[in-house]
Amino acid sequence: ILDCLEKWMDRQRSKGKREKTVESYPGHIRKCVEIIGNQPVDMVQYRHAEAIALWFDKHPKSNGKRYARKTIETYFGTMKMLFDYVQRAEMNEKYIPPRPWFTQNPFANFDLSNMGEETRSWEALSEDQLHKLFAMDMPDDHRLIFNMLIKCGFRLDEVCLLTWEQLKHGTKEEERHIRYFDLSTSIVKNDRFSKRNAVLPDSLILPSSVRRRMIWNSLADFGAEG
Repeated sequence: ILDCLEKWMDRQRSKGKREKTVESYPGHIRKCVEIIGNQPVDMVQYRHAEAIALWFDKHPKSNGKRYARKTIETYFGTMKMLFDYVQRAEMNEKYIPPRPWFTQNPFANFDLSNMGEETRSWEALSEDQLHKLFAMDMPDDHRLIFNMLIKCGFRLDEVCLLTWEQLKHGTKEEERHIRYFDLSTSIVKNDRFSKRNAVLPDSLILPSSVRRRMIWNSLADFGAEG
């Protein structure tokens, strides 16, 4: 499995995916290999996929909590992509004509509906909670992040990757007061709703543009994981 990893990673990097997503793939693969061993790809079967799912379902994380079902789905999704690539690209040249190392991806269509902790819906902060949040002592960058998350509907990684070049104003004279961020060039979540213009309310006060990236702290500095 690990022999195929680097070549597959080169393929993933060339697809223009967001760097944070691509760089998480090796960790997913190596964790699964840690559970089932570094098997020959043509020897990996449904029982190996089941062993990975059961391991995540039964073993708690370092904080004592169960793995979320979406986390398990993420690991399986990465393994499926790797095995899809091997199935298509890595041909067994011992045979004439060449044929795939295997014909069925063991990680495809695997039922994970009963595995892991079920995803909980997010609850919006109440007005009282918002007042308490902004009454806390925090760095200016963190306060700006919360303001932009709440007032503009940004995702956390969108805010932390913003640059001043993305700040635009209305093109017509009567629209010059309208401010918005052009997110069409941001490499963030890969869906059509990510490539949008986010309008800024008048109540949002931005810092000076003395630095290229708006938020000085990195995503890790802010405390976001993964």
